[in-house]
Amino acid sequence: MITLALVDDHTMLRKSMAALLRLMGGFEVIFQASNGKELIEYLEDQTWPDLVLMDVSMPVMSGPETTRWLREHYPELKVVALSMVRSENTIIRMMSSGARAYLLKDAEPEELVRMLEEVHQHGFAHNEMVPSLPGRTVSSQPIQLSDQEKVYMQWVCSEKSHKEIAELMQLSPRTIDGYRDSLLKKLGVGSRVGIVMYALQHGIVAL
Repeated sequence: MITLALVDDHTMLRKSMAALLRLMGGFEVIFQASNGKELIEYLEDQTWPDLVLMDVSMPVMSGPETTRWLREHYPELKVVALSMVRSENTIIRMMSSGARAYLLKDAEPEELVRMLEEVHQHGFAHNEMVPSLPGRTVSSQPIQLSDQEKVYMQWVCSEKSHKEIAELMQLSPRTIDGYRDSLLKKLGVGSRVGIVMYALQHGIVAL
């Protein structure tokens, strides 16, 4: 039985999701909160859940803010981000804050169950929003990254635009685009989110 805390300021959606998870079996919702502050207050005195299903946009204490706090104080708690937003920047903000998966609120129930089970068992879950990294065999050569590429990857995991990253690294936008294109090819990924996931899973940026 996987225990869950649901954190979402939309009461009807939160209660409906709790009821759905009970019907699907294998899950027990032990706590519901309308914002991150309520979750933190609960954790101080109660049994911790296995997973936290966390809304991104909430009053009082948002999803990214709460996820960063949990990463610092309860690093063993795994967060699954829940949102209506497909924005790449929002996905990066949540994953860089410590979320282990990103799920849209209009996902099918089976997708919700799969993602929760994968995060519980393997630490991360992947879907169209957060694609999996290409598999590498034992005989595969390590991916060689330059120091500048690693610095670039650290900035990519922030909310900075490519123009802002270029200014921070004191390089031209064309050079920054070159780093991006090179990394997309080296890592075998198709988006900035893929670069972020590689950086997080390989310790280039700490979770």
